Amino acid sequence: MREGRRLRVSRIVAADASGARTLRGLLCGTHPPGRVAISVGALNGHPIKLRPGTTDAEVAVATVVGRCHLPPPELRRIRSIWDIGANVGLTTADLAERYQRAQIVALEPHPANFELAVVNVAPYADRCILMQSAAWTRDGRVRLEGEDGPEDGYRIDEARSGIAIDAVALNTLLLRHGPHDYVKLDIEGGEARLLTEATQWSAYVRCISVECHPPYSLAGCEADLDRLGFLTVAFPQTLRRRGRDCVIGMRRQEGGS
Repeated sequence: MREGRRLRVSRIVAADASGARTLRGLLCGTHPPGRVAISVGALNGHPIKLRPGTTDAEVAVATVVGRCHLPPPELRRIRSIWDIGANVGLTTADLAERYQRAQIVALEPHPANFELAVVNVAPYADRCILMQSAAWTRDGRVRLEGEDGPEDGYRIDEARSGIAIDAVALNTLLLRHGPHDYVKLDIEGGEARLLTEATQWSAYVRCISVECHPPYSLAGCEADLDRLGFLTVAFPQTLRRRGRDCVIGMRRQEGGS
């Protein structure tokens, strides 16, 4: 990220000049070690905590500036949201701030990310359920690769050489928490499995946003969502100026296109 853009996005994200300077230092990699708190305008001034030397600052910019985790404006009456792949809780907090009547279930498998997510989502804890679990096709235990980072890129390791974590099937989430209006699905490469195996949960989704990680293509994701009864629109990385390709699926009876 160029210096001029760092300055601009820091001012957009932070609620005050001090926070903007801190965020800029995090993005430049010059801030000293230790968690730091930054008040965020989009969160009504609520502070978030970030870790220097990690991808946390980039995630904050992607959340507040990119807004790629949000449902399309055509989706109305949002009362139930699943944030599948919550990282350090910034997308969960932003969704809770924007949709103040919604109940949110958020999953994040990595222990350090989850610990920070609990802190960042604390102002909305009465409406948010955070689970330290990986979303998968079955309940049980799986292994997570990428222990050495990046912190926003951990994924399930089917070679079984990573750290052991709990996994929950999305069908199980449906049984526990009922139908859901909007699902944000970003699990660093496992999206194709969740959209092709044990997919009964998807019939109770009104709208879904899927971030596609290689080798999962936009065309492949659109085809899978079409089979599940969604109308889709694809947003390539260059079109949305975001880190990954994304597909939005709207349930046909919702009038999506």
